[in-house]
Amino acid sequence: MDDHGVALPGARPTSKANAPKEFGFVTLLHQRLGLVLHPLKGERDGTQQLTPLGFTVETAGNQVRPSNARLARLHGTTACGLESASSNRRWVRRKPLESVAGSSVSATLAIPEARWFTRDILDDLVRPAEGE
Repeated sequence: MDDHGVALPGARPTSKANAPKEFGFVTLLHQRLGLVLHPLKGERDGTQQLTPLGFTVETAGNQVRPSNARLARLHGTTACGLESASSNRRWVRRKPLESVAGSSVSATLAIPEARWFTRDILDDLVRPAEGE
């Protein structure tokens, strides 16, 4: 298991003072499930900003943003798709189109509007090509 967050029920955002208690709860929960936490990993002191799975989660502002690395990958994938379209008279090969769709879908947690742009791409991917 990798990159997950846990907070006890209660007021949000939680305070840094509650971090040791919450981490103790998480440790106990994992032990009861038969799992062992890596002794050098994990935020034990409390923080209001983490970047798991390419998203920056900021609890104080209740925001989720894509990390710079995720944005760079999304930009690069989209640029490849556009390059494919421009060099093939606006036809895009399936693989670049799938890459753009996958990158867009994976960004919807932080960029909800991405799903509206992704819908047409997914429709094109399931529609049979001419002559099939």
